[in-house]
Amino acid sequence: MDKKLRLRVITPDQTAFDEDVGFVLLRTSRGDMGVLPGHEPYAALLAHGQVRAYNGREQIAAFEVQGGFAAIDEGRVSVLTGLAGRPEDMGALLTGRERARAQRKEREDAANLEMRRAEEALRRALVQSEMSADAIIQGHGERLGEGE
Repeated sequence: MDKKLRLRVITPDQTAFDEDVGFVLLRTSRGDMGVLPGHEPYAALLAHGQVRAYNGREQIAAFEVQGGFAAIDEGRVSVLTGLAGRPEDMGALLTGRERARAQRKEREDAANLEMRRAEEALRRALVQSEMSADAIIQGHGERLGEGE
């Protein structure tokens, strides 16, 4: 029976891949790295590039990653990355991510604007209440002075 590695490609949103494979090719910050079953424990910083999985000579999966980390331990290769997808899907994934980032920024900007408006309304209310308190104090003082 052929020995296998368990390859997991994990993003914050999903597990993009979780299967047994015969060989993994990683693009690390130090260059390409191949991983076969029985590889010693290792951790690597990933560069922008592809993670490829093979069974024999057949490539069974390829994922483009935007950096991240790879941990190799006891027959497992765990790839942790912020974004992973098939190379042909990365344009759409990046566009979706940028759209989500823009929408999040719009919501944050709207919330910040609302907060600034509320703070300004509170300041105006405080100034008005101070002015009202001053008027009341002055009114009492005038009445107190009249009675002497």
